[in-house]
Amino acid sequence: MALHAVVGVRFLALKLSKQCCISTTLRYVEPVHIQAARCLSQNEELPRKPKRPTTPFVVFAEKMFNSSPERNYSKILKDASKEWANMSDEDKTQYYDTYKERFAKYKEEMKTYQPTEEETEAQRKKKAREQRRLTLKKLAKLGKPKLPGSSYSMYVREKMKSADSKGRQKEVMIEASTDWKFLTEEEKQPYKDIFLQEKKRYMNEMEVWEKKMIKLGNNDLVRRKTKQPVQVLGN
Repeated sequence: MALHAVVGVRFLALKLSKQCCISTTLRYVEPVHIQAARCLSQNEELPRKPKRPTTPFVVFAEKMFNSSPERNYSKILKDASKEWANMSDEDKTQYYDTYKERFAKYKEEMKTYQPTEEETEAQRKKKAREQRRLTLKKLAKLGKPKLPGSSYSMYVREKMKSADSKGRQKEVMIEASTDWKFLTEEEKQPYKDIFLQEKKRYMNEMEVWEKKMIKLGNNDLVRRKTKQPVQVLGN
């Protein structure tokens, strides 16, 4: 299946299955009248955010779905993908025109739309998560040393390596968590020693890595206490 079809499968299935705000989750399905009442109350209290228009291909797939007696999303998308791939640019024009009209309307509606506080906060958190993901990816690419786990994690790691932990990792972790609470300080000490050794290794590796980052001009990735103080030259 072509890439545009793969992208459109989820969207089209979600769009068509939620036209009446009906949940399709298999875990729990609210009664239809409760879902309808909830959706209506939400629509009355909050302004609906304008929806970004679907791509020309999805517009075409929607048309096929509406004209098909079947309701097999996968089959319709597969057939739509084949027809779209073989369709001439001239025949595709109407779907691109429909997309352009909808997008122009969407842009006009977005000019006057005022997002709610919840939407603004959700967008802020989303951007923060994305920024953190990119930062972690960048640090991993630059070879930043990994912070060692705690003495407790050292204990759990040892238990997980045991021969009888295969296939029952979750149980072993629960057992290790319980056992750790009842260990004496003397019994915990070996794991604390391992942690201190790992921490020392980490600090040494970080010192080397941060010096390298400073030479490369990546001062923003270096801890504040590691940065070289700025020397002010006198006249």
